[in-house]
Amino acid sequence: MSTVVASTSNRETGTGPSRRIREEGNIPGVVYGLGQDPVTVSVGYAELRDVLKGPAGLNTVFSLDIDGTPTPVILKEFQRNPVKRTVVHCDFLRVDNNVPVKVTLPVHVVGTPTQILDSGGIVEQKMFQMSVKCAPNLIPISLEVDVSDLTPDARISVGDIPLPEGVVALMSDRITVAAPVVTRASKMADEEDAEAAEAAAADAGAAPAAESSADSE
Repeated sequence: MSTVVASTSNRETGTGPSRRIREEGNIPGVVYGLGQDPVTVSVGYAELRDVLKGPAGLNTVFSLDIDGTPTPVILKEFQRNPVKRTVVHCDFLRVDNNVPVKVTLPVHVVGTPTQILDSGGIVEQKMFQMSVKCAPNLIPISLEVDVSDLTPDARISVGDIPLPEGVVALMSDRITVAAPVVTRASKMADEEDAEAAEAAAADAGAAPAAESSADSE
């Protein structure tokens, strides 16, 4: 497990101490999990922000130095000020590679859906995040959905996504992730073609009638 250490310290609880912590450029938080008692901490905002800038983002596993003891954690939840949008509190979950955790992963659509494009359609992504469960050291950065072979009459569901070994989806296999959609321009073109075909058929049917009328004279 690759970890990055963010310095922390125990803190007093309450509105006043929390305000002072934030004024000093830190964030109050709580560390919990693995059957141990919760510990209140103060985390440097700039240091935490840098840790979470990596490719794993909010799913980064790192260590908090609690009273000199490195503790592997993952950011479980954070709260923002409703007006300033600044982070005001964080919850950290203790992790162990022998204990699976629940995380939310971004879902990315990749590939060129040739058959869909040739039929005048596009692929619409309907799900952008997936909840999964796995060991902390097996958390993927993201999940990819390849739409290269998608046909106009098919769709891709959660159950169709190949998950890395040790990763289990926590969502129904039937939820649609991506599906073909006919564009407005394509619909209009089809309607125009249908109208043209109907007009041609009507003209073809009227011609014999006119000839028959001329013969009777």
